[in-house]
Amino acid sequence: MHSHTVYGLDDFLDFCLVDRRLKRKTAVNHKRRIELILEFCGDQNCGEVSTPALRSFLRTIDNDCYANNFVKSLRVYFRDYMKRVTLSNPSRSSK
Repeated sequence: MHSHTVYGLDDFLDFCLVDRRLKRKTAVNHKRRIELILEFCGDQNCGEVSTPALRSFLRTIDNDCYANNFVKSLRVYFRDYMKRVTLSNPSRSSK
């Protein structure tokens, strides 16, 4: 299991840089987006944030492109880093 804290996602950043071979700017953006989501979700454990909580967060974003960037970060975090189920793209499923 990966070591992480709610607001200290340094291991996730390392995962993005080393394992995923992402550019530093992209990795930092993923980390910051996940931090924003976790702040929104409150005291929930990083790996146990509920799907309804994630949907509530995504509903607060009016811009589809911006929301899609958060969905991409969620996929990297939950699917790739935490080895969890993928999230569907909300802008595609609503059309």
